[in-house]
Amino acid sequence: MWDAVQYVTGAFSLVAFVVAAAVAAYTAFLKSRVEVIKSGQGKARGDTLEAMAQLLRVDKKLPTRTKEELVLALIHARMRRDLLIAGVALIIAVILAFIVTRSPSALPLNLLGEYQVKLGPNGGCNNGLRNTFPNTPALIKSDGLRPIARNECGSESPVRVSSDGKTIYAWGERGEIKIVNGTLTITYQDGNSWEKLQ
Repeated sequence: MWDAVQYVTGAFSLVAFVVAAAVAAYTAFLKSRVEVIKSGQGKARGDTLEAMAQLLRVDKKLPTRTKEELVLALIHARMRRDLLIAGVALIIAVILAFIVTRSPSALPLNLLGEYQVKLGPNGGCNNGLRNTFPNTPALIKSDGLRPIARNECGSESPVRVSSDGKTIYAWGERGEIKIVNGTLTITYQDGNSWEKLQ
């Protein structure tokens, strides 16, 4: 399960991961209690049965055999319920992530497309000369979940868009989004700019 950490890329996937991890940990705890009750010996078995009976609010006056059957049935019911809750939480997180990544605030002004790059006073990647227009266009595309930017040198970075839709963040840089005379332009901190091709 811990291999899934690499796929946690946003708030909704983080919530889904935390819910799944909590349910997995709680389910493992309940399974271990079931094993001790079913196959444990002596004091450990009795203490576990009494602790789980108290946790599950089973009447202390019941005979041990009846109490054991009731506790095991309640544990199995809780595991099924928790699995259902985790499944519903995961489905809701996936739906919300889908809605957010498709919403206008996630991709304002239709950022997807090709861009003519103008290198600023510092030049660009692969020794790009300053104040020139590289032949290879930049690109903002979607990987199905989020926008990805690719610069004129082929380097890619996930894109995060500000909630007001006026700023993007890629490669650890901020880019200001503007529309002038119907043309979308992104100007980065280093002075490079991208003009969307029609």
